[in-house]
Amino acid sequence: MSACLCLSTTICFSQAAHGAEPSLAPIELPTTPSLYPTDVTHVGITREQELLRPGFTYYLFQKLPNNLWFNITAEESQRFESNVFFTKNNPKRDYVFRSMPNISLGYEGWKKINIYCNYFVIKDVFVGHHQLTFPTTQSLSWGLRRDFTINERTSFQLDWQARELWQSTNLHQFDFLPGMTLTRFLGAHTVLFFNSILQLRGGQYFEAPTREIDPFYTLGLIYTKGQWMFSNVGTFVTNFRHPPFNDAIPPVSNNSIIYDFEVSHPVPNKRKSKPLMPG
Repeated sequence: MSACLCLSTTICFSQAAHGAEPSLAPIELPTTPSLYPTDVTHVGITREQELLRPGFTYYLFQKLPNNLWFNITAEESQRFESNVFFTKNNPKRDYVFRSMPNISLGYEGWKKINIYCNYFVIKDVFVGHHQLTFPTTQSLSWGLRRDFTINERTSFQLDWQARELWQSTNLHQFDFLPGMTLTRFLGAHTVLFFNSILQLRGGQYFEAPTREIDPFYTLGLIYTKGQWMFSNVGTFVTNFRHPPFNDAIPPVSNNSIIYDFEVSHPVPNKRKSKPLMPG
C-alpha cells in the first residue's frame, strides 16, 4: 500500500442570479446555501494517480474476481468561497474545511455495462460563519455505467445514477444524474478529461425534476514529473431554480466556477511504477 502527500487548493466564485442581502443571523433554510457540489465528481487525487501509473487498487484487483470493482476514498480539502450566501450584492467570504469519505462497489456485466452502488458523506466546517456548518450531507445511490474504447489513447464513458440525499432531519431530496466522461491520453505523463453531469432534482424518490435542474461541466488536465503529480481541474455549475421549480432549496438560482489545483507525491515510495500508456 502506498501513501501520498497532497497539497490542494480549491477556489470557488459564485454569483447569484437573485437573492437578498446577507444576514449573519442563523438562516431559516433547512440546508446551507453554500456551494454543495454533490456530484461535481472531479477525479479524486488517488484515482488521478492511477490514470497514469498503477497503484494499490490496481494490484488488489488482480487478486479479486475480474468483473468486481470497488473504490474507497477519504478526501480532506480546504477551499475559499467568495459568496457563501449566494447574494447578488455585498458577498460574504469564508474559508471552509471539507471531509468527504466515499465508497463505491460495482460489477461489470455484459458488454462492459457496470451496475454499481455508491455512498458518501460531506461535512463542511466554516471558519467565519459557524451557522453554515450544521448540515451533514449523506448520499446513497445506484447506477449503470458503460465504458467505450475509442482508440488506444481515448476512452468514453456514459453514466446514469438514481440518488437519495439527506441534508438534515427535515430535508430529503432525490436526483437523477445522467452524465458522460471523455478521457484522452496526450502522452505517457499527461491526460486530459472532460466530464458533464445533468443533475435533475426532486423531493421524493423518482420525483424529478420538480425542484431544480443543474448542469455541471468539468475540464481537467493531469501531468506527472517523476513521482510528482500536478492536477488542474475547473468546473462550471449553473443552478436553475426559477419557476415552475417553486420548491427549490434554497430558492435562489446561481452560477458557480470552481478551480481545483493539486500537487502530490508518494510517501514513502517503495515500489517503482511504470506508466500505463506507452510514450
